[in-house]
Amino acid sequence: MNNPLLVQQAYVLLYEMENHLREVIAAQLKSHYGTYWEIYLDEKRPLYKATLTDLVSYFGKYPSVLTQVDPSKRKELYKLEPIRLKIIRTQEITMDEYNLFNKEHSFVISQTIKPVKQDRTFLNSPF
Repeated sequence: MNNPLLVQQAYVLLYEMENHLREVIAAQLKSHYGTYWEIYLDEKRPLYKATLTDLVSYFGKYPSVLTQVDPSKRKELYKLEPIRLKIIRTQEITMDEYNLFNKEHSFVISQTIKPVKQDRTFLNSPF
């Protein structure tokens, strides 16, 4: 039997996770590369459109700037993708899936913005 309340609560967790990761990523990349970091890094998908999987991948692409999520934790977060798809499609999820999502939500929300060294060397190179 589908529990709409469980899916609704999971959607809130997903929303909070994605938005928190966007904030952390944007703040740290802006601190490191400057205001126009998105243009410099030339990401295929703008940060505001990035899904949970896209956001987690930033921590693998820029590990010297985004140090909060190590490779083993990234693997765990990538495992959330099938659950995320069920949530956004408002399909039934199990209590175990919800509990896993809730556990990873607690980890993600606990991550804070960390100071990073500025890198402005790219300003001297032609685009």
